[in-house]
Amino acid sequence: MNSIKIFKKASRIFFFAVSFLAIANFAVPVNAESIEELQRRQIDIDAQIQKNKDAINATQKNINTIEGLIDSLQSQIATAENDVNLSVQKINLTTSQINQTQIDIDTKLKELQAEKIKLYETVKVYYENSQSDTLVVVVGSNSLSEAIDRTQYLEAISTQLNEQVAKINQAKADLETRKKQLENEKTSLEDQKNALVSKRNSLNAQKSQKDKLLNQSVAEKSNYMDKLEDLKKEHSNISDAIYAQRRASGGISYGSSDYPFYSIDIPDPWGFLTRECTSYAAWYLNEKEGKNWYNTQPGRGSAKYWDEIANTLGWTVSSSPKVGAAISWKGPLYSGDQWGHVAIVEAVNSNGTIDISEYNWVKYSYSYRSNVNPGIYGSYVYIY
Repeated sequence: MNSIKIFKKASRIFFFAVSFLAIANFAVPVNAESIEELQRRQIDIDAQIQKNKDAINATQKNINTIEGLIDSLQSQIATAENDVNLSVQKINLTTSQINQTQIDIDTKLKELQAEKIKLYETVKVYYENSQSDTLVVVVGSNSLSEAIDRTQYLEAISTQLNEQVAKINQAKADLETRKKQLENEKTSLEDQKNALVSKRNSLNAQKSQKDKLLNQSVAEKSNYMDKLEDLKKEHSNISDAIYAQRRASGGISYGSSDYPFYSIDIPDPWGFLTRECTSYAAWYLNEKEGKNWYNTQPGRGSAKYWDEIANTLGWTVSSSPKVGAAISWKGPLYSGDQWGHVAIVEAVNSNGTIDISEYNWVKYSYSYRSNVNPGIYGSYVYIY
């Protein structure tokens, strides 16, 4: 047993020595910001990231609204265009009817002229006969009966021609009335068409305005997304700087923990995300200590909620340290921290400090810290 302890201690000294040599070659700028300053910057960037996300969401809602209005306007434009086309067809039909009516009127005028000529000739003959002496008419006829028949025939023809002229005049008058009605209808249709064209043009103008607003909104969203990517890169750079300072600080050693997961932020078998502090602690408790620990409250699996998980699983939550226990810091470990931190207690030291193994204190990596005063990171509990 003593040889095993000596081997473990020698291994830690070896890992610390290797880490020290690596850190010795890591140049830290003279005017480098402190971790606290970097964290404050990161919090400010987090706020800006959220602000940009909110702006992107608001802009997308605006885009969706504008697109809906454009679709509605496009539908109205199509309807208006169809109405205009139907109106033009009606106008063309009415114009054709007017033209045909005019042809019919012209035909009736010709018929009327022909009948008037016939009537004129009949009247002329009748007039000439009426001016002749009755005796002459009688003498000029073969008989009295023939003279009477001739006179009656001329009167009958005259009457018939007058009736025909009257009918043609009435037909002509009816056609002219119909033509007037058609012309009025055409005028009304022209007015309707002009109104529809005006409506269509107004809708096209509205759509053009909405298209312009849509393009502006899309460009605005693109700008927000570009800024968001820049902020994320800056956030990542600050995280790298924080982790670099942590690596450069004393009390940290590295080595192998046998933790088996290489992918980042993939769900592990216990309901946590790989290479986060929670996944490492869950792996340690389950695989190395043979206990049963898993996330009983998805969505609240962050380190600061581990006392709640412990209560649901019937574990002990205490203020007293114990080797093999999980230590859960409620946080904030720094200003703006929202997740807390969890680690495994590897040793309890006589001076009140503890040694811990953990993940993601150094970015997505395993680390071992000695002589840690847990109180400097805020409130905490031990879970075992």
